[in-house]
Amino acid sequence: MTSIEKLSLDLLLIRSVYRTGDFTPTEVVQEVYRRIRASPGSSIWLWLREEADCLAYAEKVAERLDLPLAGVPFAVTDNIDAMGIPTTAGCPAFAYIPKDSATVLQLIEAAGGILIGKTVVDQFGASLAGVDTPSGTYHSVYGDNCIAGGPATGAALAVASGFVSFAIGTDTTGAGQSPAAYNHLVSIKPTQGIVSTKGITPGCRSLDCTSIFASCVSDAASVLDVIVAEDPEDPWSRAARAHTRFACPFVFGVPKVEQREFNADLESEICYLRAIEHLEALGGRAVEIDFEPFREASSLAESGAWAAERFHAVGGFVEAHADAVEPGVARLILSGKSINAIDVFQATYQREILKKRRSVRGRRLICW
Repeated sequence: MTSIEKLSLDLLLIRSVYRTGDFTPTEVVQEVYRRIRASPGSSIWLWLREEADCLAYAEKVAERLDLPLAGVPFAVTDNIDAMGIPTTAGCPAFAYIPKDSATVLQLIEAAGGILIGKTVVDQFGASLAGVDTPSGTYHSVYGDNCIAGGPATGAALAVASGFVSFAIGTDTTGAGQSPAAYNHLVSIKPTQGIVSTKGITPGCRSLDCTSIFASCVSDAASVLDVIVAEDPEDPWSRAARAHTRFACPFVFGVPKVEQREFNADLESEICYLRAIEHLEALGGRAVEIDFEPFREASSLAESGAWAAERFHAVGGFVEAHADAVEPGVARLILSGKSINAIDVFQATYQREILKKRRSVRGRRLICW
């Protein structure tokens, strides 16, 4: 049997060792705190639950190992509300104390998950690099010469560092995908509306999603099963349609060869090609697509009319507390103030045009 010091916190493995009795939730929580104390990466925690409180909760959960996430340690980014705990969205001056936990957090805890703490996040979800956090710049677990990605920087690092089994962050235009990619993790960005965003500091409310960070697809899918739920208090919430997650055969899109940019990084190019080969081995068929509509859509979301939605969310605070906000973040958010309703409608029309252009023979593809 593996010693607890070397135990992987992969969700399915943790559930297995609980069933066999090799380890208990209490022992796993004790190991989590030992790892955090021993690691220089512990600075990712903006709030860490008292170990004694966590151990007491673990003992209660040990009596309900039938729950889908019983005894599984997890983290959330600090733009997700936890009742009675400050939410800062990466900006200490913005802090407030929520009276209720976010819906997604309530669902996970009801399923037996053990919240370890809240992790750093780029201010107001406005960076993809992990450099605009209240604690400075963060690096990938693979070295100080690599960025950690963002905005959900801390969520990715908490999982990749072996502190928790999974983490919950947000994703508007890549907040989940970026840090997951830079730390060799899986990030699931659910279809908008099937996971509630109630209790989450908005970036662009019409685009925001709740994302999952895990070490493998099966772990992330297990968490997704718990948090998919219609929420009457979330105006974007809706019931999820039944579907097969990964039916074979399947078709997936890849950019045309001339549109693939690796910036002379041969290793990345090789990894990309190997990934395509792996998907084909799983029963997929690669179809070349025009990637330009995706670039244009990204531009619309980041610097176009949707900047007005970012201003709507926190622009008033940024104007009143300019000294408390990173200059780059402030510029992005304040740029939305000058956008008018005509700009928004034009962008909305353009987005629908881009949706039509992204399809191949009428089919929507998994895009790689």
